[in-house]
Amino acid sequence: MTALAASKPGTPGKSQRDFELEEANAEIARLGEAVKELAVKLTLVEGKGGSV
Repeated sequence: MTALAASKPGTPGKSQRDFELEEANAEIARLGEAVKELAVKLTLVEGKGGSV
């Protein structure tokens, strides 16, 4: 389907590389949020005198 969409005249299609890049950027964003969440949890645990 991607190749077909890209081959239509006047219709800009996304290449496989574009889709993979979008997926990779979404994964980077998801992992970044997870790291932030874990950093907050670690800060809270360390602030309570807990051991990690």
